[in-house]
Amino acid sequence: GNFRVLVTEGMSFAGITRVELRGVAADTKDLRVTVGTAMSLRGRVVDPNGKPVAGAQVEAWPSAGRAFGDARSGQDGSFEMGGLEDVAYEVRATPERGMRFMDYGVTLNARWLGVKVAGVRPPRDDVVLTLRADLSIEGVAIGADGKPLASRIVRADRLSKRDPDEVTAFADPPAAQTDAEGCFEVTGIAPGEFRLVVLGTPPKPEAFPLLGAERVVAGTRGVRAVLGAFATIAGVVVDETGAPVARATVMAVEANEVRSATETSADGAFELKQLGAGITYDLHASMKDKAPAKLERVAAGTRNARLALAVGLSATGRLLDADGKPVTDTSLVLTTDASPTRAFGKTDADGRFTVTGLLPGRYRVTYSALRDNRFDSWPCGTIEAGATDVELRPE
Repeated sequence: GNFRVLVTEGMSFAGITRVELRGVAADTKDLRVTVGTAMSLRGRVVDPNGKPVAGAQVEAWPSAGRAFGDARSGQDGSFEMGGLEDVAYEVRATPERGMRFMDYGVTLNARWLGVKVAGVRPPRDDVVLTLRADLSIEGVAIGADGKPLASRIVRADRLSKRDPDEVTAFADPPAAQTDAEGCFEVTGIAPGEFRLVVLGTPPKPEAFPLLGAERVVAGTRGVRAVLGAFATIAGVVVDETGAPVARATVMAVEANEVRSATETSADGAFELKQLGAGITYDLHASMKDKAPAKLERVAAGTRNARLALAVGLSATGRLLDADGKPVTDTSLVLTTDASPTRAFGKTDADGRFTVTGLLPGRYRVTYSALRDNRFDSWPCGTIEAGATDVELRPE
């Protein structure tokens, strides 16, 4: 048969570029491969004040080709990465993360935010990556009895979606431990809004709300928050005949963000937990092959919410590439502004698909594929619920 032959630097450290040959037949003799000299990037990582940062992770992501770069800054902030190609790179620097407190699933004492620099083309020896200044939230946590909450973990939960350009050094949410007077300062925070909660004891630390800190802007100081209790919303999910629906997903949404989610039991019952007292939520219920249901402005504390799922509409079509060839065995995701619930489909060997359980209206469609050295979801058009034989193409 035919084979793909890949020539890389490997353990030789010869400083060569990666070369890939396709369609090389078995039993080929005297195959000649011409490689070029690999290029390098050198530079420094500095903090917002221009001081060198040691231990920062530096990565180079190519706009084309397959040669990625990876390095860690030294004590003087310098870094060097080789084996790169003559293409534009996006170079990212991420500071060492703070202390990960695994028992609580948080990060303490984080500093600075990462940075991205696009359009860097090797060879270069003058790349300066300046980390972004982080923000903090500072305040005092008080118990319901008026006494300070001493030696407790205060966690900052993001309320708004991340900025796509944001680079952080940790996956766990930032947090801080209160002192004897209940004072805390959560560092390593990116711009945005956050909700502060106090954590209970491991191994499964329960979160408790801090009243007065339900929505805090990063950078706020002087927060005074009092330990409170979360509210719940309970109810039932039924189908179009009134029969209970088991294993349906139910979500509480506030300010376009999902605040709590759960699954119905065998009798269709659900209970959404850790909701803010005095806040109203939009409830959304969904189930495969059913159109999602919605209840608007349901107050926390409600015990008799009822959502009814219907059969919904379907849509059929075909996904073709830029040359008109079918895109096969690919996952599709359909989204609409009418509901946070997504619909899913998959193309067959001819690129055809059928999606069920749709609400009336138009859906945006994305498909999963490897493009520009990145496996991601890419837009491929829109489709109207109830439409048939629609042709979609990558945008």
